[in-house]
Amino acid sequence: FDAEPVPASPGQPSIPLAAFAGTYESDIYGRFEVTAHRDRLAIAAGPKKYAGTLRHFSHDTFTLTWPLIDYG
Repeated sequence: FDAEPVPASPGQPSIPLAAFAGTYESDIYGRFEVTAHRDRLAIAAGPKKYAGTLRHFSHDTFTLTWPLIDYG
């Protein structure tokens, strides 16, 4: 794997992480529920609530990671 990228202009979020929590909806991607957990945000995507993690990158930008899927 590549090393994690470093932001060109690092900075703190404009609001506390917990303030990003809520339900977001897109005509293309459907519904996303964001919840705050310590220093990260968790995401539940779509009707099956597929779990992912949002980690602060810089300012109001986050990186999204999904768990690896074992296709057996």
